[in-house]
Amino acid sequence: MNVSRDTITDALQKLVFAVADFKTTGERVSHWDQVANQPAAFVRWLGDAYGGADLIMVPVTLHFEIWFYVKAPSPTSSAAEPLRELVDDLEAAMAPDDPRTNRLTLGGLVQDCRLEGESLIDQGDVGGQGKAVIPVRIDVPWVRMWAPSA
Repeated sequence: MNVSRDTITDALQKLVFAVADFKTTGERVSHWDQVANQPAAFVRWLGDAYGGADLIMVPVTLHFEIWFYVKAPSPTSSAAEPLRELVDDLEAAMAPDDPRTNRLTLGGLVQDCRLEGESLIDQGDVGGQGKAVIPVRIDVPWVRMWAPSA
């Protein structure tokens, strides 16, 4: 991989943390009961998937999760509306930045960064604590420094 995972993670965090006026941000998810200052956003790296073992250019996929915490606006309402706004704003922030390929490349760092997979939403019907977990896939070409064996 030509770009470090730290550089890619930093770029994704910068994009996500600019979505709203988050009171708490980080890489390590805390239990919502321990996050007094909300709304909160966390970006977690889950791991990698490698493909094309016999190729010189090996595709690497980095998997992340974005976590949002938001409290309901009142004791008699849910957190559904503020969660929907955060998800809508995240989708808008993940718009393509490369008009040639119509992909989000995080400023040219990666081949593609996109929301992919099923999100998990708890709109806080009980207790007023809303939570969202949104999967992110980042494709990065990795150039081998050695030739494949024959």
